[in-house]
Amino acid sequence: MGICGRMYKWIKSFLCQRQKKVKYYLGFVHLRNGLPQSAVISFFLFNIMINDLIEKLTSTHGIQCLAFSDDIAIFSTDKNIDFANENINSAMKILEKSGAE
Repeated sequence: MGICGRMYKWIKSFLCQRQKKVKYYLGFVHLRNGLPQSAVISFFLFNIMINDLIEKLTSTHGIQCLAFSDDIAIFSTDKNIDFANENINSAMKILEKSGAE
């Protein structure tokens, strides 16, 4: 992404060691992932992450993406159903890997 130096340190300190509590049914659940919803910078950080993900997905032959807000639709442009299925499976592996990172 090219973020380094003081900006990287600031973003890291902003995101690390955060916790939030969400009411779920009758109790609360502690969440340790995600961006703070009320922070202005969260929108920009999310877009950076999504744009990198879309670039990875569309670099896979035969995969196209449509994105709006926080939704992404992926589809294959291959006319052969077997190749289209392989393309989608490759895209799903990219999504799984990026989620693990």
